Amino acid sequence: MQHARTAVRSTPSRGLVVSSFVAAVLLLTCAHVPAWAQAYRCKQPNGSMSFQDHPCAGDAPGAAVSLQPLNNGATESYGTAQKANRGPDVLQKKQASMEQRAYDEKVKANNEQTMAYNRKAMCNAAREQLGVLKTPTRVFKRDNNGEKQYVSDDNRQAEIAAAQKRVNEACN
Repeated sequence: MQHARTAVRSTPSRGLVVSSFVAAVLLLTCAHVPAWAQAYRCKQPNGSMSFQDHPCAGDAPGAAVSLQPLNNGATESYGTAQKANRGPDVLQKKQASMEQRAYDEKVKANNEQTMAYNRKAMCNAAREQLGVLKTPTRVFKRDNNGEKQYVSDDNRQAEIAAAQKRVNEACN
């Protein structure tokens, strides 16, 4: 029986629970009301500016600054709020710029590799053509219609000189 009485005594009354609930709701509601703040901008002896919650000391030059509440309840001056809002954009732009630079460098390296491969292929093709012209067999070229045009011995030396020039241009 005593155990049952102890349990009854430890149970809070309904009025106490309701009043605690109302107090909590009022506290949470009032917590979101923004407050205006007063700050002071003061020039320090070393020449720097400081912001403080009390007037400037003695004859130090300075002025009162009104801080306006922001949406989140924090207080900042207008200029500071603009800079704070601008911060993530600047960081995002720097990040995007760095990513773009890395991408550009990657593309440039890929292009240089492709160009080196193409130069090597052109050099090999020019050397192969020069080698064919230097063989003792009959050599032909195809005209615009696809017909074979055999190179005469007189023209062969001119073709060898032109092929040597192409090798020098493509391989150096």
